[in-house]
Amino acid sequence: MIFFSGKGFLTLMILLAGMALTQGVYEAASGLKPPLQDHNLMWACSFLIGGLGNFFFARYLDKKPKRIVIDKETGKEFELDQDGSLFFIRVQKWTWIFAAASGIFWLRYFLDWH
Repeated sequence: MIFFSGKGFLTLMILLAGMALTQGVYEAASGLKPPLQDHNLMWACSFLIGGLGNFFFARYLDKKPKRIVIDKETGKEFELDQDGSLFFIRVQKWTWIFAAASGIFWLRYFLDWH
């Protein structure tokens, strides 16, 4: 697929699950409907939960055995990662992207930026 390779699409699914979980918990705890909620807090928590989920998913992929390939011309062996990517960015890097996005929304929440 053009947008993902391997198990890279699960990174997006983990983020969407984090968003759904955050929305459900926030709405149940505060009783506020989406138009009245603090969206910076919602996005910060969503990216934080998505980043944590993706961190453990990336660790799981790193523990899987790598495929060993031998180059016929040089005779060298090397390992192929089969973990996948989303928008040409490896799954492991998305954890840091989600953490950075979460940090930006936390700053917006605490500094009351609009």
